Amino acid sequence: MNILLIAITVTVGEAALVGVGASVIQNCIIGAKSVVGAGAVVINTITPETIATGVPARSKKILK
Repeated sequence: MNILLIAITVTVGEAALVGVGASVIQNCIIGAKSVVGAGAVVINTITPETIATGVPARSKKILK
């Protein structure tokens, strides 16, 4: 039997919120104080203080 192990790193910043059912695929960073909407699929880095929603997740608004 062959087993393939793949290491994937996901970093979630301080005070970031990830909605129910959201998926993070690939090596991504979710920045500090960011919000990822429910059901979103994160395939890229989300910058700090940003709201990201959709499939794939896109930045919708900057929180400042």
